[in-house]
Amino acid sequence: VRSAIANAGYRVSSTHDNPTGIKTDAPFEVFWDIMRTWVRDHPNPNKLSEGTPGGNILAKPLKVEAKFSRVYSALSKAKMSKTPRFTPNPEAFWGPGTRASAGKRKRFMSAPTEGLDKNNKKDRRLGAVSEAEAKGAENGDDAKP
Repeated sequence: VRSAIANAGYRVSSTHDNPTGIKTDAPFEVFWDIMRTWVRDHPNPNKLSEGTPGGNILAKPLKVEAKFSRVYSALSKAKMSKTPRFTPNPEAFWGPGTRASAGKRKRFMSAPTEGLDKNNKKDRRLGAVSEAEAKGAENGDDAKP
């Protein structure tokens, strides 16, 4: 398809995110004529019926006759030098890990409790005092459960 677009006189190049994607300045009519020529030259045994959208597209007459001879100007510099552009991942689940938790503190039940007051709500929110200890302090019970 890339060579057919270049043979029709339009520019063609690869996309940056899809190995099979192309960018071109060819209008859609030319692109569809290239597809119609390909289907005509390589018939499918399961033909599309005339009432379907694909059948209607293929039934239109050709305005541009596509030439599929290879044109090296249609290949990118990376393809010419055989440089891999879309390398596979080295292993499964490779890539960025979980998002960092910036500014969030982990709460541990075994946090140091020296200098903290069981009755102070701020100290309870810091997680230094467990809820059971705080309830015991509210009830006047200093014993740990």
